[in-house]
Amino acid sequence: MRTAAELAIAGHHSFLALGTRATATLQHLCASFRRVWRNASNDVPFLGRITTAAYAGFRRRWLQATLASGDAGFRRRIRHSHGLTTNSPTLPYNPYVMNEQLRPFLASRFEAMVDLLTEIVRTESPTSDKAGVDAVGAIVQRELHTLGAEVHVHPQTTVGDHVLGVFNRGAGSPIAMILHVDTVHPLGSFAPRYRREDGKLYGPGIFDMKASSVIALYALRALQGLTAFPNREIRVLFTSDEEIGSGTSKDLIIEQAQGAALVMVMEPALADGRLKSSRRAVGHFVLKAHGRAAHAGGNHELGVNAIWELAHHIPVIQSLTDYAKGTATTVGMIRGGTASNVIPDFAELTIDARATFQHDADHMTAVIRGLQPALPGARLEIEGGFDRGAMECNTERLAIIERMTAIAATTSLTLTHGASGAGSDASFTCNIAPTMDGLGAVGDGLHAPHEHILLDSLIERTAFNAAVLKDW
Repeated sequence: MRTAAELAIAGHHSFLALGTRATATLQHLCASFRRVWRNASNDVPFLGRITTAAYAGFRRRWLQATLASGDAGFRRRIRHSHGLTTNSPTLPYNPYVMNEQLRPFLASRFEAMVDLLTEIVRTESPTSDKAGVDAVGAIVQRELHTLGAEVHVHPQTTVGDHVLGVFNRGAGSPIAMILHVDTVHPLGSFAPRYRREDGKLYGPGIFDMKASSVIALYALRALQGLTAFPNREIRVLFTSDEEIGSGTSKDLIIEQAQGAALVMVMEPALADGRLKSSRRAVGHFVLKAHGRAAHAGGNHELGVNAIWELAHHIPVIQSLTDYAKGTATTVGMIRGGTASNVIPDFAELTIDARATFQHDADHMTAVIRGLQPALPGARLEIEGGFDRGAMECNTERLAIIERMTAIAATTSLTLTHGASGAGSDASFTCNIAPTMDGLGAVGDGLHAPHEHILLDSLIERTAFNAAVLKDW
């Protein structure tokens, strides 16, 4: 009597001899193979694993041959039974593809990944340069089309267009990936900064967050190449204005988060590779003081000094800083006056406000907006607020981290997490759908001339993100 493994191999060889048109025999053989697989799995775990792998390969080859055959009617029935559309870019999802296969697949394409990243970094895209941002968007569109995505461009007038790619629309529980292609670096930064040395790749915006575009695109490419693309809708959004607050993209980001099983915010990891499990709320306020102008010598007593009025409020604003609570306020700029011998009738200051917890952000807002004039005859105007709420490291976030840690282990990656003092688009999605941030590359020099990524992190983070898309 032959073993289950021998039967499995014999079945595979039988398939090769039968040809692609003996469809009824192939279907019968496939059904028999399933029974062998189940028996082997129940009786002997080792044989079960061998048979499982052999069956997976057999099923894939059978489908490839069948879908390539000339029998159009049978081809349509097979596509329908396996959830394939006429233009499906991938084979059916193969549950036997192991996540350990992701790194070797990506390693064989590493230089292509670096080439794409270099192309994107060379195409400089400060937020204020719409043409540059749109040029990066064109590269993204090209890559999405190559992967078979539905591509939607959301035109903008003052900033770059937003680009959305959708795979498997309407299938399963969606996952959204959120990225941005704008940077803070001025035009002309690429030539003096780009270099590859000591396992690092330097360039303007490479860490925040152009490497993430390559990671997302190649995670999708790896899943397709390994026939492991999940049967779920995947939404990949590339925005153009994150560095200035996401004013035109906020609604589109929120739209992608609606109904999502997971939102993957592809901002870079912390410098040591940790995920970003919390984000501070970020607020911007402008405090304006109106006084009364007068000659500084002849009519000093008639004047109301707007700068002096602001000076009364700076200690109150700065006192909202409490490092133990995770709050910080910064009076960053003050402007006022027209001449040294004129009592200023107008002055204004800007306030940057940060809070780890939303209730502290609400309290800070109440204090700033509750300021009252200190000088007789003065008047205050207060503008702004918290445009990004806090993403707190709560029980939901910890549950996401626990699940991601288990998935990461299947790609030989050890995950940890930490807090980020900066804001991101995760603040828009964290109260709508399960959200995790910091899934991008590992590097350093955020917004600085020495901004760079660790090249090894391209493969490890791409494999990890692909596994999350596959197994979530």
